[in-house]
Amino acid sequence: MQWYNELMVVPFYPMLATGMLLAGDGAKQSMRFAGSCAAYLRRHIFLTATHCTTVAHGESLLVMMQAETGTRIVKAVIPHPTVDVAVVVTDPAEEDSMGFRMQVYGEIDGSLMDGGDFIGFGYPVEGSATGMPVGRLFKGHLQRSFGYDPPSGGSRYLAGEMSIPAPAGFSGGPLAWSHTPDRPIAVVTTNHDSYVILDRIEQVEQDGKVYRESTSRVVSYGIAAMLSGLKTWVDDVVSDHLEP
Repeated sequence: MQWYNELMVVPFYPMLATGMLLAGDGAKQSMRFAGSCAAYLRRHIFLTATHCTTVAHGESLLVMMQAETGTRIVKAVIPHPTVDVAVVVTDPAEEDSMGFRMQVYGEIDGSLMDGGDFIGFGYPVEGSATGMPVGRLFKGHLQRSFGYDPPSGGSRYLAGEMSIPAPAGFSGGPLAWSHTPDRPIAVVTTNHDSYVILDRIEQVEQDGKVYRESTSRVVSYGIAAMLSGLKTWVDDVVSDHLEP
């Protein structure tokens, strides 16, 4: 029966396990894209960045998944107390029994590898008039792991510095090692800009004022919150929402 078991193996597709967070007033049918998220262990439980779950008064938060019809209303958002990571919970959908049950990320991989190759999936917002996000697979390597201090304040957390920038909309998306694409290692949170001022610096006098002009070269690196130290917290939160 080995041939039968091989036929029953379902490939893992990051696109089908990664969703979009939408926020807005459902009554007015006005929705905005808030970020990306990853189905974790079940199709109704998601990992994302906490800042992607912020909604204004009167707005609702919803999840839209590839190959599913409609959206799911978020029932609970459980943010980590210090790190920009949150667990989002919706009601199970009918699609859970229609061949998509296996399209979820498995347990967190807590290993750390500077220089390790990763893949990630997310929905960057296009710079078009519609502003609709487009699903994309990203590949790169982690250049280092370090304690990241958010510029806007908040607690330091263990972060991975990506060799690629994180475009708007990729926040909340999952990263996984290339050799284990179905096990999340991190959640994309922001960008870090590294810059150097070039040699050319000029002073220009205009209307009695003196200005200093400088030319800088800026390089952006994506930042992701590593999940290695958050696994116990994530598993404790998720265990309350797993079906019997």
